[in-house]
Amino acid sequence: MRLRITLLLLAVLIWGFALRLYTLDAKPFWFDEGLSVDLALAPPDYVLNTIDRPPLYYVLLHGWIKIAGVGPFTFRFFSAWWGALVLPLFYVLARQVLDRRAAWLTLLLAALSPFLVYYAQEARTYSLTLALLLASCWSMLKWLNDPRPHWLIVYGLTTLACLYTHYALLVLPVAQTLAVVWISVSRTTVNEQLQNRSIFTRIHSTALLHWFGVEAMVVLLFLPWPLHVRQNLPQLIAPEIEAAVAAPLPAAAHAAWTTLREFAVGRALPSPLADGLTLLFLFLVVLGALSPSLTTTARRFLLTGLLIPPLLILLLPRTAVYFAPKYLLAAAPAFYLLLVAGLEALRSASPRWYWVLLAVVIAALLAGLAVWYFVAQSKVA
Repeated sequence: MRLRITLLLLAVLIWGFALRLYTLDAKPFWFDEGLSVDLALAPPDYVLNTIDRPPLYYVLLHGWIKIAGVGPFTFRFFSAWWGALVLPLFYVLARQVLDRRAAWLTLLLAALSPFLVYYAQEARTYSLTLALLLASCWSMLKWLNDPRPHWLIVYGLTTLACLYTHYALLVLPVAQTLAVVWISVSRTTVNEQLQNRSIFTRIHSTALLHWFGVEAMVVLLFLPWPLHVRQNLPQLIAPEIEAAVAAPLPAAAHAAWTTLREFAVGRALPSPLADGLTLLFLFLVVLGALSPSLTTTARRFLLTGLLIPPLLILLLPRTAVYFAPKYLLAAAPAFYLLLVAGLEALRSASPRWYWVLLAVVIAALLAGLAVWYFVAQSKVA
């Protein structure tokens, strides 16, 4: 039985990897990918002294092309590899938050997600960033269930690596710390009824001190980079805004809906169909958030992960000037896990509707991929 499960898991992973390799070099590099190519070809010391973005992706890509050579497929394969690694990380994270059955469904939907496929086929940092993000969330949950130092060390290293890949992940430690505090408060209430109050409080406080100590170390180890590029940071965070685009709330609302639509069905489906399907996905996400089968830890972890990153990013002045859904990558794991939780809640309440809506969700993902592969890319080419 274990061998059969392993083979099935391997088959889904290979299939997901194949989807990320399909048409990988079918379109020319666009501007940002060209920037990745230029920086990867340059010596690492030039990159570190030239760019104002976190440098980890470009340094790793430089090492990769030294081994694999130069070409569109080679550059994008580096992203596709990390995009494939995202799939087992989604699986193990879902095992922590939901259950085995839901983890399989999460793996399937992640393999088919047009949003995840796009960024696994782009010579940019986002698939690497998502893999590190998932590893950070997984190690955080492992520590919550088993507060031993090695899980906290893994968390600190993966979170630090996240910060060195993209500024959008600066919201990650904030969201995770809020989740840890929120979860710990609920655990205190339950355990105080069962244990000696003073003993539990002491253990509980020690664990939180360890958490804040690691978070402080992450900040201190990342701080040299923003200090290094401090002259360019104001323009990145709050560029000059014209009066015509300075309304923050409408811009934030539009950016939030665009992100939900791209998380759900990608960017290639026509708007009326994409908007309707996005409402269905949103319904399932809300249903998942309300599901009685979620544990307190899972619900608070997922709600914090879904809501805090958008709240911190969407109201930045930069959003009114330029925004892309990839900047809310930190909310993607919670979105997909709540989507699966919603489907699982529907399975318990109405198995017939579960199968109907599951078929619609899978068909929507396949349609988004098909349009991307066979229509959107042919127009670019």
